[in-house]
Amino acid sequence: MPDVTVNATSTVRTGELPVDSVSLSPAVPAWNSYTAGGCDSKGRKIALIYSHFASYVIYEAEGALQIEGKTDPLDRSSDVNNWLAEILSNTPQDTRSKRRIFYQLAVALDICMAGNCEGSILILKNISMRAKRLKILKGQLWYLWGCILTASLISSITALIIIMSAGHISLRLLLFMASLGSMGGVLSVAVSLRKIDIDTESGPLFNYSAGAARTIIACIGAIFLHFAVTGNLLFGVVGQNPSSAPLYALAMLAGFSETLVPNSLRRLESSAANPTTEADGAAAA
Repeated sequence: MPDVTVNATSTVRTGELPVDSVSLSPAVPAWNSYTAGGCDSKGRKIALIYSHFASYVIYEAEGALQIEGKTDPLDRSSDVNNWLAEILSNTPQDTRSKRRIFYQLAVALDICMAGNCEGSILILKNISMRAKRLKILKGQLWYLWGCILTASLISSITALIIIMSAGHISLRLLLFMASLGSMGGVLSVAVSLRKIDIDTESGPLFNYSAGAARTIIACIGAIFLHFAVTGNLLFGVVGQNPSSAPLYALAMLAGFSETLVPNSLRRLESSAANPTTEADGAAAA
């Protein structure tokens, strides 16, 4: 015999009791009574409700977007589900940014539940593109901050040592060249920030460390160029100039340019490998 739900809690068989002796009432879905600050059917606290209709509700619980109710249109669209999963995997961890995306997702899901899956997919594509761009931009900013803070630390140490006249004068000069190289590295990163490739799956610490490493490499390049110029291995005109300004400019250039130091090293390597050829060329000149 068919079952009949009574008050959405107990079940009786119509052959066991007269139908007119049983008080029948339509089952009320649990999600119809969901409110912000309450709990859902699984006991999770509801932080916010983004969309609430008689057939479904979209809400946030335990930091995740939830949908409960009659979700047949959503279940039938694999494309909408795929885009939704991709966007949620790229959702920022901070509450403010995450909820901004949840509001947009709720609009797209409302459109899907209304039967317009194509319109929902278009909205989801735009949300995905903005979420990826935001994640890349945050990674680039962490990279830049790594450069800036490392350069500031090196420059502060250099200034402190120079003011205190600590260490040999050669050490102070090398630290000064390193600080100039770090400034050139920061300037290079700032100018080409949007061109820097960032792994969106990596956290802030990784990108910060990559920026710090970029600054340290710039310092090493400036120190190398200092030795190469003062040793008359490169840029002989600069090395013979009584003023230190060209040498300081080269130190910043070594930190700024990504090709100057590698090309200089290759040139010195070629000179060391073929000293006779270099000497003959110099004599002919």
